[in-house]
Amino acid sequence: MGNTTEMKLQTNPLEKLVKKHTTIAGPCSVENEEQIHEIAKQLAAGNNIDILRGGIWKPRTRPNSFEGIGVPALSWLKDAGNAFNLPVATEVANALHVEAALKEDIDILWLGARTTVNPFAVQEIADALKGVDIPVMVKNPINPDLELWMGAIERLNAVGIDKIMAIHRGFSASGNSQYRNIPKWDIPIELKRRIPGIQIIVDPSHIGGTRELIPTLSQKALDLDFDGLMVETHHNPDKALSDAKQQVTPDSFKAMMESLTFRERKSEDLNLDDLRESIDDLDKDILDLVIKRMDIVDAIAKFKKNHNVTILQAGRWEKMLEDRIGYGAKNELTEKFIYDFIQKKIYGKDVIINRNNKNLLDKKHLARSKSRSIIIDENNTTLNKSVYTNCKKREGCPPWLIVADRVTHDKVKKIIKYDKATLKLYDFPIFYFPKFFHPDPTVKRKSGFLTPSISTNKSKTYLSKSFLLIVGL
Repeated sequence: MGNTTEMKLQTNPLEKLVKKHTTIAGPCSVENEEQIHEIAKQLAAGNNIDILRGGIWKPRTRPNSFEGIGVPALSWLKDAGNAFNLPVATEVANALHVEAALKEDIDILWLGARTTVNPFAVQEIADALKGVDIPVMVKNPINPDLELWMGAIERLNAVGIDKIMAIHRGFSASGNSQYRNIPKWDIPIELKRRIPGIQIIVDPSHIGGTRELIPTLSQKALDLDFDGLMVETHHNPDKALSDAKQQVTPDSFKAMMESLTFRERKSEDLNLDDLRESIDDLDKDILDLVIKRMDIVDAIAKFKKNHNVTILQAGRWEKMLEDRIGYGAKNELTEKFIYDFIQKKIYGKDVIINRNNKNLLDKKHLARSKSRSIIIDENNTTLNKSVYTNCKKREGCPPWLIVADRVTHDKVKKIIKYDKATLKLYDFPIFYFPKFFHPDPTVKRKSGFLTPSISTNKSKTYLSKSFLLIVGL
């Protein structure tokens, strides 16, 4: 956990523009003069907007897609704001953008996620803004890097910008997700702790990626006491030239804003102080108990080391787990909660476990392994971040081992499965396997190279059984 950072920031950088929660709305891109005026007109009629946003320059992932109108659209955005008495905001990505936006008297600037990730670009913008009194909002970088986000804010503050806010627009991640950008709410919350007083606007459009998720994400942002919302809004979203799926109509935006619950920020009148004090006292008691438990665990570890006792005894582990789960069930705590608490919180995820075969195999078929964590149930033993071998130390076999993200011994099928595994011989990597398995050493089998077989169809050629079984594996 990092230390707080002292910055000279105005506690309410938009005080002259916004009364309470900041509400920013407008199109992803300013497409033409008529479009931005119509959107501004409809938003102003709903009386739920503080600031009109509009993208002028659009950094796209690939070329030949709509990259914004550019400089001419700045005057369209400013004129639309003036027509309906709304301050306007747009994104800048370099010094030329800053110069053009200031020339058109744009009220608020923001740095996009693709800019925040680049300290050189941030510094260029900061230098261009030196001596300028204008609010600047900084979106989080694409990846969940709090230090990079803070660094961008610090660069702006260092040149004298004190009207700085942050925008949380989520973080990209591989794999399947219901979100376009995963929220990871803990990161903006930590930003608030690290930079006391900074205001954070949440962009549910970019987090969700679809208009259906925007209301739920908006309410979540308010419940977590963030300072406002930035919602992409278009009078005809399906025809938008960029990010069509994540824009809502002004009518939908109005309906959503009226349905949201804006909770009290101050709790003096809600009689919460006594309850919070009780929570504080309980947390201290819990920490004291954990410290005492760690002292006892340390004493047990020393005893086991001095008496050559294995770190893990499966019988003791299973009995303890059964006892704790039973106790938790009587107090309405789920089995998963108890298991996760004991395995991940009390024992820790990074405990090194050196273990012989006591729970992996029987005494006749020694296997040796080292792993960062272990999970044992009735049918499986799973080692995470593991090194495995059953090449015996004094038998003269070529020293081999398998390094894998996960090794699972299926006791029923009598197989050992590997995920993201590298086979090493004499500590030299020989093969990489995304996934593979082999019989466990209790199964009598031949070893050596298996003859590959090749088959084809109209579009593909398949190579099967081309892996290697090492003698002694």
